[in-house]
Amino acid sequence: MVHPTLSQARAALQQYFGYADFRTPQLRAVEAVLSRRDALIVLPTGGGKSICFQVPALCLPRLTVVVSPLISLMADQVQALERRSVAATFLNSTLAPDEAASRVERIRRREIRLLYVAPERLAAGSATRLLGEVGVDLLAVDEAHCVSEWGQDFRPSYLKLAAIRREIGNPQTVALTATATPGVRRDIAKLLELRNPEVVVGGFDRPNLTFRVERVDSEATRNHAMVKALREVHQASVVYAATRRQVEQVTRILSSGGVNAVAYHAGLTPDRRARAQDAFMGGSVRAIVATNAFGMGIDKPDVRLVLHYLHSGSLEDYYQEAGRAGRDGAASNCLLLFNAYDRQVHDRMRDHGYVAPDDMRQVWLFLATSSRGRRPVPLDVPFITSRLTSGVTAETVARALSILTERSVWASIAGPDAVKLRVLASSLRVECERAALGAASVALLDRLMSSPSASDDWRTISVPESGLTPHGLDAALTELESRQLVFVDRAPAKAIVDLDSRSRAQLERLVYQLKTRREAERAKLAAMVGYASGLMCRRRYFLNYFGDRSASQAPCNRCDICEPK
Repeated sequence: MVHPTLSQARAALQQYFGYADFRTPQLRAVEAVLSRRDALIVLPTGGGKSICFQVPALCLPRLTVVVSPLISLMADQVQALERRSVAATFLNSTLAPDEAASRVERIRRREIRLLYVAPERLAAGSATRLLGEVGVDLLAVDEAHCVSEWGQDFRPSYLKLAAIRREIGNPQTVALTATATPGVRRDIAKLLELRNPEVVVGGFDRPNLTFRVERVDSEATRNHAMVKALREVHQASVVYAATRRQVEQVTRILSSGGVNAVAYHAGLTPDRRARAQDAFMGGSVRAIVATNAFGMGIDKPDVRLVLHYLHSGSLEDYYQEAGRAGRDGAASNCLLLFNAYDRQVHDRMRDHGYVAPDDMRQVWLFLATSSRGRRPVPLDVPFITSRLTSGVTAETVARALSILTERSVWASIAGPDAVKLRVLASSLRVECERAALGAASVALLDRLMSSPSASDDWRTISVPESGLTPHGLDAALTELESRQLVFVDRAPAKAIVDLDSRSRAQLERLVYQLKTRREAERAKLAAMVGYASGLMCRRRYFLNYFGDRSASQAPCNRCDICEPK
């Protein structure tokens, strides 16, 4: 195959994206991809990572597959490419079966240049067979830190990507992430089996951003400092808070202080989140207060202040969130309000998601013992909790089952064959909500509304009857529930757990991995606190942490440590 040239890439950049040339870090990354070697690209938020695989994809004769865990953003990314006349599509569980089939047919006819797909969908046998049939020139693994136990957002599904890559013909692979320490980069290269990868790390120095930390000794002081900072900046601002409850509280404080602010977090209905985001992006509100659920894939270039009401759980998260300021290159500020006791909030949140080794072993042993004779055991939290003797709480059992399912520690698992539900919405309300629902949810709702049962009757719908996959049915019902269109009475899944040496070894590996991840999270939190409490130049602290040697290590004069007093 003739390798695409840099001049071809520049022509595609100008034709499809309207830019005359690549930024310096992008140029190094694009050159690495065009060399046809595997590559590992670490560019921070605002660095334009997507360009590094989208432009080369336009210069290649066959398909480029983009693996992304962000299902909620795939549609936005594909629509942005389609507006630029790029043939792109996505496959995920939000699609109705007929729409998914139509897209598969377009891929089979080789009409698609870029395919976005979730790792879980890529692992399906039909998907790998399709990609092996049409041929893949480039596999782009976005959010590649998800493959590493030491990354800030580990996803077990990413561990299957190396094997999937082999199944689809070992295409050139480029791994991309916004934040990865040297240790995480080594993990990514190893676990994705990158072949002598070109490693590009750069762009962490954002000269237009000023980083400051302001110490606060009470909640009143913190609130005063926040309102003061927002009043001084009369342009778009983002305030990050640690919890949903804190988001609502901070929004009320800002509103009462004369700052036009709106709340955004995952606990809001999709419609309220969309309205909040649209209001902020359109400029009708000046500030958005959010958990870290806000910002992934959001490109508002003129954010002039990112304020952290409470510090993030890791420096990776903080730098990614703060980096949403000044994406247009204009001077912008990143302010962190800090109290030494703030880390206790993150300690509590981390402990909330942790399962002690002995508790995990006890839940597993009960399931394995109950599965003797290959008998499926219901993953029923109250039932299992009542059978344990050491005071393990229902909350702990639920977390243990979630982790065991995520890590596939089962000989087999099956969801219920049917779902019991009740339709809550009238026909008129269904029509009002229809435009805001995904295609799969609309199709399911239409089936339910066409049933002769009265709207307040319980009914049962089987997976085949729904016309969706089990995962697709669950996703559609979750969306309909979130809008209070249906009420679902979910039966627990059933699993078989083998009680043998191989399964015990698998459990012990899982326990070790959980302990390792806990240690990693503690180290990340310590690095975050070190940034906030230390006296090193803020910019240099970031560069050293992420291993970016491309920028000068001289004092920056753009942080509260270095700026002239």
